Amino acid sequence: MNDNLISKIALAASSGPDMKIVESPNKAATDWSRTKRKSANATKTDPDGDIATYRTPAKKHPYDWCDKLAALLVNPTNRQLRHEYLSCSIDKLRETLGTLHGKDYEVTDAFVKKPRTTKVSVGGKYPHTIGRLMSALSSRGVTIPPIEQRQISFNQIRRHLLGKGKAQEFVVAKPPYITLGRRFVTLGGNQYHWVNIMGLACEVDTAMGLERTSRLGKSFLLYSDFEGVVGLDRNEIERRCSLAPQ
Repeated sequence: MNDNLISKIALAASSGPDMKIVESPNKAATDWSRTKRKSANATKTDPDGDIATYRTPAKKHPYDWCDKLAALLVNPTNRQLRHEYLSCSIDKLRETLGTLHGKDYEVTDAFVKKPRTTKVSVGGKYPHTIGRLMSALSSRGVTIPPIEQRQISFNQIRRHLLGKGKAQEFVVAKPPYITLGRRFVTLGGNQYHWVNIMGLACEVDTAMGLERTSRLGKSFLLYSDFEGVVGLDRNEIERRCSLAPQ
């Protein structure tokens, strides 16, 4: 038996029934309890459970951010889009929202560029979505061009409303992106012109194919083959081409 413990027992016996044995706290047990408590509150630990890493809470932007952005983009008098804000830089747009409504509304670049769902309703858990912004714009009398993509960013929706960007209906989201037009089509960075049965340049409604002239010569793509490339029929291709700003 431990000599120190024997001496304490002997001292207690000689001091009467009121004497208690006081042991110092076990350091190993205390450290283990502290580590366990820290680990329970941590997001992750190292393999030995000795190091607790705590999560830094993410900044929560105001719930009505989309509504405030919509109010900035739409002129309340004539219910038309304000192109001076749609076409300005991200920094200017963020700065303007912060000036009007406070620093909480001056979001980061990452917030503006993050892809978000275009679904109109996804519940109250996700207040910052393209769908919610579209609803806010529609309630102010703005007609929004159809969006085929499932996700785009707040930065991309500005270009979409301006008639630019990959979210437009006349852009086919295939690798590479294909941009449709009434007189020509951009495919893989190359421009192909619609041509008729005589081989002359024309608009899409009278075309029989696409032709491109380069330093290596001419290349031709039949209309039926182009339908297979984009996965659309002729009527749908013509409809989308008519929406292009060419």
